[in-house]
Amino acid sequence: MEDKKIYHGMDNSPSPWMMMSHFSNQLDNTVGVPFTIGDEDYGLYLRPNNKLLFSDVHVIFAWFFVAVSIVSISGVIWFAKHLIQPITKLTEATKEITRENFNYPLNIHRRDEIGQLAESFSRMQVQLQHNDEARKSFINNVSHDFQSPLMNIQGYAELLKTQALDEEHLEYVDIIDQESKRLSNLTKQLLLLTSLDQKSYPMKLGVTRIDKQIKDTVRRHQWRMEEKEIEISYHLPPAPILADPELLMTVWDNLLTNAIKYNQNGGSIFIQISENDDNATVSFKDTGIGMNKEQASKIFERFYRVDAARKKDGTGLGLSIVKHIIELHNGKIEVESEIQIGTTFTIKLPKDKQTEE
Repeated sequence: MEDKKIYHGMDNSPSPWMMMSHFSNQLDNTVGVPFTIGDEDYGLYLRPNNKLLFSDVHVIFAWFFVAVSIVSISGVIWFAKHLIQPITKLTEATKEITRENFNYPLNIHRRDEIGQLAESFSRMQVQLQHNDEARKSFINNVSHDFQSPLMNIQGYAELLKTQALDEEHLEYVDIIDQESKRLSNLTKQLLLLTSLDQKSYPMKLGVTRIDKQIKDTVRRHQWRMEEKEIEISYHLPPAPILADPELLMTVWDNLLTNAIKYNQNGGSIFIQISENDDNATVSFKDTGIGMNKEQASKIFERFYRVDAARKKDGTGLGLSIVKHIIELHNGKIEVESEIQIGTTFTIKLPKDKQTEE
C-alpha cells in the first residue's frame, strides 16, 4: 500500500467463479486500508473468518447439492424402472411363446410407443393361438381319417402274404406292409401328441409300479434284442409312484426301442431305478452310436432326427412325446451322450402330487 489507497481484492479478481471462492482463504478476499500513526504509515488488512462463513453458507450449498443429487438419481431410477419393466414383461412373454404358451398376460397399459408395441404383441398372441389350435385340429382330424385306410392296406397286405407269390412280389408286399405300419404308427403318435398339447388327454392317476412296467417292456422286446445280440441288465427295486400307467408305458417303450434301434450289434443296455424320499430316478444307458452335444440338445424337438439315424425307422416324435409326458407328471428328463460310446437318458419323477391343474 505504498500509494496509500484502499485495497479491495474482489475488484482486482479476474475469476468468473468469485461466487464459489468468495469464502476461501485467498488474497482476493482481503480488504486493506492505509493509516498513519505518528510519522509511520501502516496498512490494515482484513479478511472474513472462513470457519464462521463456511458453517453458514457452504453448508447450505452442500445440502442443496446433496438434495439435487438425490432427487436426480431417484428420478433417473424411477424413469429407468418405468421404462424397463414393460420391456421385461415383453421378454418374458416372448419366452412363453417359444414354449407354446400363448396366454401369458402382459398387463401393459401405456399410451407411448411401448404401449403400442404391447398392443401389437397381444394381437400377435391371439393370432398365434388361433393358428396353433387350427394346426392341432387339422392334425387330429387327418390322423383320425388316415387310420381307416391304413388298416385296410395292412389287412390286404397280410392277405397277400398268404397267397402263392414269387419272391419278388412277396418283397413288394412286405414293403407295403412295413410302410403302412410305419405310417399308422406316425398317425397314432400325432394323435397322442396333439391330445397332450391340447391337455385333452384324460389323465388317469393311480399307484404305478414302474419297475414292473419296465420289466414287462423288456419282455415284449426281448426278441429284438436277441436278433442284435444285445445284452440287457437292470437293477429295478420296487418303485411305486402316483402316475398315469398308460402314459408311462409309452415312455418306457420309446426309450427301450431307441436303445435297441441305435445300439451296436453285440452291445448292451443297462436300466436302473433309484429312489429318495421325494423322487424316483430311472436311467436307460446303452452302448449305441451316440450323439454330439448339438444333436443331443435337439433330440426332444418334434420331427428332429439325428443324421446318422435317418436310415432307421422312426418318426422323430417319440422323444418329444416322452418329454411331454414326463413334464405332465412334473418330472424332468436329461440326456448324456458321446459318439460311438453310447447314450444315457435320466428321468426324475415325483412320487406323488404330479399332475398340473
